Amino acid sequence: MNIIRSGKIAQLPPEIQEQLNQRLANHESSTPLLKWLNALPEVRAVMDREFDGKIIVRQNLHAWMHGGYAEWRRLREAREIVERLHRDSNELTKVADGSVVNITAQWLAVRYVVAMKQRTGRGAKDGEAWERMRECCHDVLALQRSEHLAQRLELDRERLDWVSRKVGELKMEEGRTTGGCELATGKSPEPAASKACPTSEPGPGGRPPGE
Repeated sequence: MNIIRSGKIAQLPPEIQEQLNQRLANHESSTPLLKWLNALPEVRAVMDREFDGKIIVRQNLHAWMHGGYAEWRRLREAREIVERLHRDSNELTKVADGSVVNITAQWLAVRYVVAMKQRTGRGAKDGEAWERMRECCHDVLALQRSEHLAQRLELDRERLDWVSRKVGELKMEEGRTTGGCELATGKSPEPAASKACPTSEPGPGGRPPGE
């Protein structure tokens, strides 16, 4: 979920924010960054319109580094992990293609990797770090169970489709077999009971003719 930010730098055009984030990622110091920002016509226009002409100061830059820039770094790290997964594991890519469940699981797994790295890297004690990892593992296991259930449902659906096709084929074959006489003669076959043997009228004395 995107966080709505209201600071000075948060109101700047996205392309300027991107340039600033790139320069921050290159460890550029605040003095040249502030000089560069406040000299841009686009920045001055936003400051005049939204902040009564006030300039961007070091405090604004510090707030951005712990807000918008930090979020930008997290997203970039997650994107790099996804790209690495797709590049190094063709099989994983094939499995994920066309499956919403697998794509979602992959995306969430990447987010968990980034989140665990951040949470365990903030000077937490060993016990706290392990507790956080157990919480994340519990969520991942729940996700895996959901994924396996979706896969079983998909297999059941495919099996039902196969059975339906086979039943349809058998019915068609049965129809061709029972209707073969009609197709060959153009007439419906007469029931066996309707066929009577020819008889002759009895002669005088109850004898057949000619006796």
